[in-house]
Amino acid sequence: MVRQSGVVLCVVAVVFGLVGSLGRTDEPQLVASLDKRTAQVNEEVHLQIKITGASRGVQTPVLPPLEAFEIFYSGRASHFTYVNGRTESRTEFKYVLIPKIVGQFVIEPIELKLDGKIYRTEQLEINIEGSRAAATQPTRQPVAAPLPGVPSGFPTTTFPTSAPAGSQASSAALARDTAPDPNIFLRVVPSSVAVYTNEQLILSYSIYTRYDTRYEGFEEEPETSGFWIEEFPMDYKELGRDTDVVDGRRYVRADIKKIALFPTAPGQYVIKPGTIKTSVQIQERTSSLFDEFFSDSFFGSAGLFSRRATKYLTAPEIQVVVKPLPEAGKPAGFKGAVGDFRMLTEVDKRGINQNEAVTLKITIEGQGNIETLSLADIPEPPATKIYESDTHTQLFRQQNVIAGSKTFEIIFIPAHPGELIISPIEFSFFNPRSERYVTLKSEPYVIKVEPSQAAPVSIPKGIGETDFREQKKLIQLEGEDIYYIKERLSSERSIRPDMFIPWFALLNGALTLAAVGLGIARQRSAYLERNVSVKRTLLAKKYAMRGLKHLDRLARAPEDNLEGVTAFFNESAKVLSHYLSNKLNLSAHGMIRDVMDQELARRVVGRETIAKIHDCFDRCDQIRFGRIDIGGKDRTDMIMRIRDIVNALEKK
Repeated sequence: MVRQSGVVLCVVAVVFGLVGSLGRTDEPQLVASLDKRTAQVNEEVHLQIKITGASRGVQTPVLPPLEAFEIFYSGRASHFTYVNGRTESRTEFKYVLIPKIVGQFVIEPIELKLDGKIYRTEQLEINIEGSRAAATQPTRQPVAAPLPGVPSGFPTTTFPTSAPAGSQASSAALARDTAPDPNIFLRVVPSSVAVYTNEQLILSYSIYTRYDTRYEGFEEEPETSGFWIEEFPMDYKELGRDTDVVDGRRYVRADIKKIALFPTAPGQYVIKPGTIKTSVQIQERTSSLFDEFFSDSFFGSAGLFSRRATKYLTAPEIQVVVKPLPEAGKPAGFKGAVGDFRMLTEVDKRGINQNEAVTLKITIEGQGNIETLSLADIPEPPATKIYESDTHTQLFRQQNVIAGSKTFEIIFIPAHPGELIISPIEFSFFNPRSERYVTLKSEPYVIKVEPSQAAPVSIPKGIGETDFREQKKLIQLEGEDIYYIKERLSSERSIRPDMFIPWFALLNGALTLAAVGLGIARQRSAYLERNVSVKRTLLAKKYAMRGLKHLDRLARAPEDNLEGVTAFFNESAKVLSHYLSNKLNLSAHGMIRDVMDQELARRVVGRETIAKIHDCFDRCDQIRFGRIDIGGKDRTDMIMRIRDIVNALEKK
């Protein structure tokens, strides 16, 4: 009896080990690093956030408050490798930090949510020193440091550090002033007021002042509904001194911010520039402007107790007309790219063995919306497996526009010896300057494939080729575990059939079913997480129904409540846009109407449904800009239209 009990416990332990092995994976690691520990004011500091071991979709990390720094996102890179049966993944996020004040700073842990769990980095420390010129000045209460070549204290961001006694009283003395002042104003100039869909539009913010001025950041952020936004990485050290004459008066001008906007659909749009905060010394310059250009009134003759006031500056709204892309001459493989690009391609090998991989690297670089670039369909050679491996995006400033590069890596695995011919790769874009479509075409590649006895790479049925590496690893590991159990059981020659009493057989069967069920659920969950497009398509209706319930609540607002009614139609556009982006696997922020129409047509969606989609978006835009009257029936009709669109697309 004791021997039977020992056998039971042994087998139960082995089965539980199987269950544990099915759920055990390497723990992802999140690390943040700075390229330097000591920097000067306005010197670039590069922050890199790296996560390794995450086999599923990685979201953007959440940065802690960094009030002492200007922050610019500079790109993302994803790397996957498959070596000796082991898959490794690494995703990197890159940021540029520009410190604005002197001091010792601690960057709190950066958070990233993955599979419902929050990962955190270690905290980082950095010491910010003043410029060499500032180091020779006597020690004073911390103030904003002036930028090179700009009048005293202008423009820079002021953040309080340690507050000395009496500082609260001094802060209370600052007068909040929003009234127009001819001695200081803000200008926001668009690079153009008529652009094509997805064409880059630059907003340039400049302060014109006759005061000693300090720029203290945005009080209200710009409102740019209908645009994909990229922060323009300005180099404050390159800001030169300049003066402008406006209406016969001379002003000091400083460019404080630039934003790159990419419109997502044709139409007329209104951009609200927002409100900036400045601190000024109320004393109009009476002497020569250049005599005072390098003076510092905070330490100079104005005295420590000169009256300063806070002024909030804004600029008029900007009307932008977005033109649709022309239909004439549009290439079949056009994916919505607008700008000026060039393409480079290369392969890592010119000769391989049968069932080995060769990598084609495609780099597209130039000016435009780099993040949303996508390739046309890759021609598939006969008896060859194709899947996408890595993508890498890098953004940078090029003169007065956003530029960058995006790299795609495509893997080819030939199943037969001979020659692998990789057909020319095409990339099409619309050049807004020449107002014509351009198609770039790479050279073909001929790869010599030698015979090999290696077994072909097999992809499980129902699993996308883009995920075969992770799935192959998973199947191999589970196969080893199952074989190990079988081997151990067969080696126990003393086990007799009469030992397996009924209650143990029942327990063994239950545990086996639980293990199989857990494995299937885990396989499905892993497959959906790695195949984000499939997951988005499956969950699109669920999220849309949830959005429609929210619209039902918003529709109860009285007709005379203009703000509530407008909020309803803004939310309607979001619900429909998010549903279509999920269903069609497009970016919710950069979904261009032309690309949306192409995807709908490819899925053989009826013209009536497409027209209904356009009508919903058009009505939301018209109501947002106040061009038509609104009634209760309009809101009910909008909900019904969105529900009809969802039902029609779910039948496809």
